[in-house]
Amino acid sequence: MKYFAIATMLIVLITYFIWYGTGNVQSDIYVNKAEIIDVPALQAKLQKIDNSQNLTVKKLVKQGEALLTSETAMQGLTALLDNASNGAVVDIQFEKSLITYLRNTDDKDIYNYILDILNNAELSTPDGDSLVEYTISLLAAINTPSASKLMLDVVNTKKWQGSEAVYLVKKAISRFNRSGDFTELVQQAYAESSDTSPYLNELATSIAKNAKAEQVQYLFDYIDSKESAKNIAARSALNTIQTESLVPNLTQYLSSDSTEKVNVALSSLANMGQYEAASALISWSAAQSLEAKSTVASLFEVALRRSPSTKRAIKKEVLATQFANNEIKGLILSYMTDKNIEEN
Repeated sequence: MKYFAIATMLIVLITYFIWYGTGNVQSDIYVNKAEIIDVPALQAKLQKIDNSQNLTVKKLVKQGEALLTSETAMQGLTALLDNASNGAVVDIQFEKSLITYLRNTDDKDIYNYILDILNNAELSTPDGDSLVEYTISLLAAINTPSASKLMLDVVNTKKWQGSEAVYLVKKAISRFNRSGDFTELVQQAYAESSDTSPYLNELATSIAKNAKAEQVQYLFDYIDSKESAKNIAARSALNTIQTESLVPNLTQYLSSDSTEKVNVALSSLANMGQYEAASALISWSAAQSLEAKSTVASLFEVALRRSPSTKRAIKKEVLATQFANNEIKGLILSYMTDKNIEEN
């Protein structure tokens, strides 16, 4: 019995040590396993950091491409102009960077280089026309005072006869002063232009579309001028004015001693298509004799096509206005029921 008890105790002890040893081994295994699992996680984390750093580097490189130096700007511009003159593909990404650079720096060396290129470009040749087309468009896109002045100077000094570049240069002139920031420069260019310039209409229209009182007077100063081409361009440009607040600046010319200025003012009011402009036409018509009936008809037909505001003005004002000639009054009233005139 005694031996049995001792044997039992030995078995229990052996079992305990076996169990304890196995547990430690398993514990070691789990520790090792955990360590193995952590390794790829750590590697993934490090890889993520590396990728983030790479993206930052790439971003800085991309920014560096846009922030050009004077030297890289000059080199890139030379390549752009070479490609433009040869009809090759232009690097649009670099072109954007160059435009940003010039807007920020106003680099005079670059502008002097462009001027030299333009002065030496041979118009009426495929390469020369392509070079001028591209360069003028580039200056228009830069849209700074320096770039705009350079563009306008070139427009006024080049001999454009026979050049295929004229059409695209006209588009560039029409586009660059949309904000009205460079209207004074355009006025100066218009004054300095020869009467044979192919760009008189574009320059005059640029002035009119951004007109204030000063520009209305400026354009009217060319009416009756001896330079007939500028006269015609100014007349056409005044018909593009849409700003209703300028109606008084136009109506002041209705009492001018110049028949031509009176006619231009009437045409401008008719083409404006605003209520106040139609009201001014009604007031002028009310003072006219029967001989002016055809003129009144022409003016109101234009005004009614321009805007329904003209019909509103007729409805509200004609009946209450005293007319020198009732036929003219009846003519204007007839437009209220004209089925061909579209109402609001």
